[in-house]
Amino acid sequence: MLLPGLYQELIAASLVTAQLAAPASGSVFINTAIKQANRPFLVMNLVAAPPAGSTLDGISALIDGEIQFDSYADTPQAARALSQAVKSFLMGSFIGGTLPDGSTIQFVDVTIDHDEAYEQGGVAYLYRCLLRLKAFYSESGGFAPSGGSLTRYNFIPNPDGTTTTFTAPVTISANALVVRNGLILTAGDDYSYTGATVTFDLAPNNVDVLTLYQ
Repeated sequence: MLLPGLYQELIAASLVTAQLAAPASGSVFINTAIKQANRPFLVMNLVAAPPAGSTLDGISALIDGEIQFDSYADTPQAARALSQAVKSFLMGSFIGGTLPDGSTIQFVDVTIDHDEAYEQGGVAYLYRCLLRLKAFYSESGGFAPSGGSLTRYNFIPNPDGTTTTFTAPVTISANALVVRNGLILTAGDDYSYTGATVTFDLAPNNVDVLTLYQ
């Protein structure tokens, strides 16, 4: 399962454990934290996970979802430090690959990153930072990209509302993901491709963001 794999990855990351209460293995929780947990602590939740059938058909079983990380601490500064450590690790030094449980994941974007209002804890105030990361992933036993992670590429030229043909810096493979504004498009329905060129059925708007992952 995805979250247990992320748990194992996070408690082994020195960047993250430096901001957690010791021991780190008792300060990262899935779904809910225990009562009176030592602070700072982290809670993970899967908040958006469309089934693979609605995102990418075929054998890959790739899911387009969002994972929420709630960082709790006794001060807003400590909560923010933990949240930033999680973001820096998952969007930077880790970014994507195979988790200890066999799941594969590729983090692609930060959708929410802000401080929440303090909460009344059992004996003191509790501060929380909310972080949501968008990711492509598969559960253990699913599709694993070559090399364990996906690489992101940009298309040229930039969308202008009229252009339908765009070029990637690499040859587009059969398992590639063509993404517009974070949504996975379907080859044959939304676009066609040959070599490094993709042609959209409808011209992307000038505010659209087009990316290729493979």
